[in-house]
Amino acid sequence: MYRTPTILARGTAAYKDPRVFQRLALDRVSAQFAANCSEAFKEEQQLQLEDGAGDSEKAAIFTTEVLASLFRHVEGFTDSSDTQTEHTLQSSKTWRFSKGCSSFVLLERPPSQESTTTKDYLLSKHALSFCVANSPPHLNLKLEESLKYIVNQAQKCAGFHLSSQDSQLFSVVLVAFQSTFCVTMFDRIGMTLSPIHNLWDDMEKFICIVRSLTCLLSPFELGRVVSLPLQQHTRRSRGSSALLSSFELGRDSFVVSSPPQQHTHWSRSIETCNAAPLQPVLDIRRRPLLAYTSEKELLLGMHSTVRVHQSLYQRGVSLRRITAGRVMLASHSSEGILMDLDIVNAGSKDDFMAARSSDSASAKPESQQDIESFINVLSYTVAKRALLDADKQSDFDPATLYRLRSQLQVLGSITSRQAWWLLKFPSMFPMCFSSSIIDLFASLSKFLLSYKGDDPQKITHEGLLRLLDNAIGKMN
Repeated sequence: MYRTPTILARGTAAYKDPRVFQRLALDRVSAQFAANCSEAFKEEQQLQLEDGAGDSEKAAIFTTEVLASLFRHVEGFTDSSDTQTEHTLQSSKTWRFSKGCSSFVLLERPPSQESTTTKDYLLSKHALSFCVANSPPHLNLKLEESLKYIVNQAQKCAGFHLSSQDSQLFSVVLVAFQSTFCVTMFDRIGMTLSPIHNLWDDMEKFICIVRSLTCLLSPFELGRVVSLPLQQHTRRSRGSSALLSSFELGRDSFVVSSPPQQHTHWSRSIETCNAAPLQPVLDIRRRPLLAYTSEKELLLGMHSTVRVHQSLYQRGVSLRRITAGRVMLASHSSEGILMDLDIVNAGSKDDFMAARSSDSASAKPESQQDIESFINVLSYTVAKRALLDADKQSDFDPATLYRLRSQLQVLGSITSRQAWWLLKFPSMFPMCFSSSIIDLFASLSKFLLSYKGDDPQKITHEGLLRLLDNAIGKMN
């Protein structure tokens, strides 16, 4: 069985590993098909440039438009083979998740009676794999720096996938950045990256990857335990080894027995894998924080999550990865869920990391840093939800609407060093917030100032919980 998250946090990372392409079964794609498909797509792109419908500079780098066009081209391209497209790549833009999620999701084509029209493809039970094509903020970054940025986005996406799928053992992510691409494999032991290729020089290999994902690889080969019937898990106790990932959250843990040949596909530590033939999963449905139905529900969810974190910290576990994507709500209650306690940390910085923590990657973990990150997540969620709701209303004057929409654009690029600014939102737009939230955010500002001043005071879980209790009490 898996060990505690403190052991898993030491996971491994392998770079430029050719075995990734081997596991994608690229040799099963006809070389002639790849050549014909590549030539046809390049001719189509050239015709668009000649007709003035394209931009030569933009065509040289990855954009979601270029990728969408290429995916449609590969899925719809026919040759003499009878291979049918089994899966489809769909755009997965949705405001309900934090910035950095996947650009496309590979969906298993469901039976006709089931619908995949939901916008939450990232949490769909039909999701098999992902493509991340978020360009780095500065296109003049070196390749190594760009790779670090984009792998961070891929890691967040894989974390959502592994958390939302009860029987997913590993996650496959196609990574596209600037004009290059690679494939990353994430599991709960570590991650493996394929060699990096240029799209326009190695388009045939890219086409083979897309063709393999959409036509050849089965859900089993993409990490799913297909022998496990949905909603028919066997309930077993895992004792103390499940304490950190399940019992502390007040829920039961299920154990899934997986085939050994599937479980060892992506992990480099064979000894660890052979010692861990069982996969723990949680039987609970989740909602993003932005999907809260009332301010009280959101505060109750944050309150329970902070209590869980307090208990973990007292046991010597410091997560250092508190983000808006890792704090979620249960589907039908106000319970908060602290996600991915056993997902490996790839060493990248987080959008919601505390300022002192982001100053030094080697800084000693402190509870104050995680508490500050919780406050950043709460203020970000409340501000973004209020702005999105207000933007749909028509009873605001044009000047106020303009200010709201401009702030919404700024919110999309917020960093941890600007997080204190979010606590000013209720006073800037009091018409969008209740009096309880306005008072809470004012108290949180003072709470953080005591930690960041010239004579910093230690901020504690108890202090944050007390402020949340006061705000919840005013809403009763």
